[in-house]
Amino acid sequence: TAWVKREDAGKNNARLFDIGVKDVYFNLMFPSETSALMEIRPQSDSSSIRSVSAELPGYGEWVHIAAVYGDGATALYVNGELAAENLDCTYTPSLFADTSNSSIGRSQYAGAPFYDPNFKGQIENFRIYNRVLTAEEIAAVKEENNQIGSGTVLATLKAALDGIAIENLDDVTAD
Repeated sequence: TAWVKREDAGKNNARLFDIGVKDVYFNLMFPSETSALMEIRPQSDSSSIRSVSAELPGYGEWVHIAAVYGDGATALYVNGELAAENLDCTYTPSLFADTSNSSIGRSQYAGAPFYDPNFKGQIENFRIYNRVLTAEEIAAVKEENNQIGSGTVLATLKAALDGIAIENLDDVTAD
């Protein structure tokens, strides 16, 4: 889950997060000003991709997003409400045990031929959970962390990423 404020209309396909290595990934991207797309790809065969997309408020607005993956489904929650789900996803999170190329705000595909842009905006209260949250829990997380601009992003980010192989975590800063 995270609060995000996207700021650049020219940054389509920017990632909120990208977990995995190369063609085996779990990510959340913003393909347009008013949409979010979560993709799960457990192998290099593109026919294995499972995705779900949802409508979002436009750029410049704070929005709470929760990407849920597990128990045979994927789902996106926007501002505490279920926005979209795909009940055809039997993949398990253990497929993404190699997290050496994972990132927040950046795509694994930053080079040719893709050139996916970096996220431009603000991210607050980014959290990764080790289990599937219920709809009620997601609504509660949204309400308990409804302190946009509180400056707690750095501590929350470092705590959320503990144990995930991301290089240069000590270089993460908050404004």
